[in-house]
Amino acid sequence: EMIEAGVSLLCAFDTTFEGEKIWAERIFREMWAEKTRTVQGQIEKNQFCAVFRIEKNGRGGKTVTVIDQLPNSDDFLKNLTKELKAKCGVGGSYHRDNSKGCIEIQGDKREAVKKIFDTKNIKYKGV
Repeated sequence: EMIEAGVSLLCAFDTTFEGEKIWAERIFREMWAEKTRTVQGQIEKNQFCAVFRIEKNGRGGKTVTVIDQLPNSDDFLKNLTKELKAKCGVGGSYHRDNSKGCIEIQGDKREAVKKIFDTKNIKYKGV
């Protein structure tokens, strides 16, 4: 869906020649594929270091465990968030920024998340 939106955006700028649209689409797909390969390589080799922090401000006094600096892969974040929520027995969510992903888990669950990360061989700091 992201690729189609990007291709539509690129093609919307120049609709004068069909060959240019095809060229722009090919370039965009190659760029997207390279970015995806880079992120997948980081995930497979665990070449990232998650950063833990606890937040209370702006949350009505509720404590939230934030896990930042994760790979910006929707599938990876979705699956890891689902696993953390199930094993910790709490709610949570994830979001992606420009280049990094972030998971928020309700409550101070640093120790539980630390154990899960140890079993998955994910490096972390800030605990």
